[in-house]
Amino acid sequence: MGSTQIRPQDVQDEGAAGTAGLANLDRVVVFRSPLTDLGPLPASLHRYGIPFREVVMSMKSPEERARFRSLRDITGQQTLPQVFVEGRFVGGINEACRAVEDMAAGEANRHAQQGRMTSTAAWLGYGGLVPFAAGAAGSWWAPVADAAQRGLLFYAAVIITFVGAVHWGLGMARVPSRQGEEALVFSVLPALFAWLAVWLLPTAAALGVIMLGLVAVRGYELLRREQWFPQWYRRLRNHLSLGAALALLAGALAG
Repeated sequence: MGSTQIRPQDVQDEGAAGTAGLANLDRVVVFRSPLTDLGPLPASLHRYGIPFREVVMSMKSPEERARFRSLRDITGQQTLPQVFVEGRFVGGINEACRAVEDMAAGEANRHAQQGRMTSTAAWLGYGGLVPFAAGAAGSWWAPVADAAQRGLLFYAAVIITFVGAVHWGLGMARVPSRQGEEALVFSVLPALFAWLAVWLLPTAAALGVIMLGLVAVRGYELLRREQWFPQWYRRLRNHLSLGAALALLAGALAG
């Protein structure tokens, strides 16, 4: 999606009413001077296919200066650029980037909620519980108990790393926003957590620690990232997290 540049005088209404009309010409409207650097905003808008308009205010004429005063009366801001998203003033470029990220995430979530989990996702997701169940059961059978526990531990370390990697993908789609950067940082923590548990703790203790780690990751998602996930994935994650946690608990209690 490209931008369309318009001049304030292209809208006939005067004063605040005319400025409000300009602010509602598209989903995103940027009031800027001829020298304004829009930074990462155009790239973010292009990435999500969001159309936008640029209103260039040069201040060269009394009419343009009057239009800027009308804009200032609406927003309370003294400088350009000023950005409106869905007709609502959000601030400058950094605030606009965050608003666009939130808008895109909300739209993606609404679309995803209309869908259903595919059979492939169901088979792969619930099938992933089989090694957990096998490792937990084997941990209670003396002839293979040690090997089963170690296998369960290694598999759990891989899975918690995989769950963290989901956040890396989410973060990449939202960089350079603050939320995107936070997701990237969080994504590597489960892998480091699992590595330390496997390296430093006895097998039974490590199983219990990784169980708590899986629960903590799911808790973080519920508090900070749940709106980024489609509804079917939320249900699947709840089921898989519960199943994995119970299996790890059983393996840890086997001693």
